[in-house]
Amino acid sequence: MKKAWLLLILVSLTIMPLLAVKPTSAQTTPLIYVDPASIVDETKTPGGTITIFVKIADVPASPGVCGAQFRLEWNSSVLQGAKIEIPTGHFMDPSGVETDEGNLWVITKKIQPSYAEYAVTYYDIPAAISRGTAPRYGSGTLAKITLNIVSIGSTNLTFDSANTIIADENAQPIDRTLQNSFFDNRPASPPPPPPPPTEGHDVAVIDVEPASPIIYDNWTVNIKAVVLNNGSFTESFNVTVYYGMNALENQSVTNLPPGETATLIFKWNTSETAESLYTPYTIKAEASVVTNETMIGNNILVNGPITVVILGDANGDQTINILDIIVISNAFGSTPENPRWNVLGDLNGDGRITVTDLILIARRFGQHWP
Repeated sequence: MKKAWLLLILVSLTIMPLLAVKPTSAQTTPLIYVDPASIVDETKTPGGTITIFVKIADVPASPGVCGAQFRLEWNSSVLQGAKIEIPTGHFMDPSGVETDEGNLWVITKKIQPSYAEYAVTYYDIPAAISRGTAPRYGSGTLAKITLNIVSIGSTNLTFDSANTIIADENAQPIDRTLQNSFFDNRPASPPPPPPPPTEGHDVAVIDVEPASPIIYDNWTVNIKAVVLNNGSFTESFNVTVYYGMNALENQSVTNLPPGETATLIFKWNTSETAESLYTPYTIKAEASVVTNETMIGNNILVNGPITVVILGDANGDQTINILDIIVISNAFGSTPENPRWNVLGDLNGDGRITVTDLILIARRFGQHWP
């Protein structure tokens, strides 16, 4: 009988540590972000307010967070700070346990016309750990911020990276990414009407536009050309796009009615410029002359310059450094539909600027040309 009890005790001692193991999650990089990611609304007029939330997501269980702070900045000529609140059920104390224990330490919760500051931890971290409420992991809300709208305009709402920190119980900072926001209440401008058709035959190029004035080598990028039938007859003609003196592609426009436009997308593989990087090119679109056309000055439109640079040199200064990373970070989380979109941030070409793109440019940090 004693042997059976001894065996039972040994088995219990073996499995108890396994039962006590804290659940783990896949190691991810926490994200601190503003929700919503953008507010573009011309009905948000001066005298009104907007409400935004600073949130945190994807915090792994190990090491977890025991303290958080941020500083969020904006243009006070467009928006001005009104109030910052720590909502009930926020990330650092979602069940209110530490608040009830008097252990939640709100170090600062400051709102100023052009920025908000916030910092929170626990007076007694070991006590919070003993209750199982710390370290925090997962996702949640850090703060609620109310802003007064003071004018018509636009502004970024940007985290100060040096003062936006999360840390573990040992006061070690935890890697995190930041996602800023954007506000714009300017009324949308209607496109200008095309010029009235003229009598006779007349085709015109009215726009030629590269995806960006700076583009990367070994990329395939879009060049948009818009043509107009400015005459009084249905026309068919060809359109050719050039970079510098080099013909890129030729496309046909068939049976374009009078007064109508056609938009053409040309693909440019910039590997053709590998031997002449950082040489500015003009972009030219040329519509062929149609029969009996006499007004041919508008058949050609030139734009530019456009410069092909090494992958990751987002500001075109021939070196990949912190300035390029900041350019890309300002577009983090955006897609082509977002006003913060910057095609130069999409290094892997998947149509979204994510931590993958930041990793790609980080790997090229310090490279330069030549």
